[in-house]
Amino acid sequence: MLDKLKNTKKFQEHLREMRHNDECGRLDIMSFLIMPIQRIPRYEMFFNQLKKYTDESDLTRVKLNDCFEKVHEIATFVNESKRKTESILAQ
Repeated sequence: MLDKLKNTKKFQEHLREMRHNDECGRLDIMSFLIMPIQRIPRYEMFFNQLKKYTDESDLTRVKLNDCFEKVHEIATFVNESKRKTESILAQ
């Protein structure tokens, strides 16, 4: 979908304006699209640190461990998908 939009003049103009806009931090659209993906490892580290500093007898530790495991699964999925996509694009 993004490939189709990139070919329209109106969208290209919007992207150009966005890159020069201080409110957007002068970032391009790819920078905004990657931001949520970059947060995943941060959440993984966050839950891992919380686990380390939570007493093993604390009931919240089980929930923290569940959260860590889910985020870890998501990170693994994203990384594998990225590798597959890169290998396809490299062909």
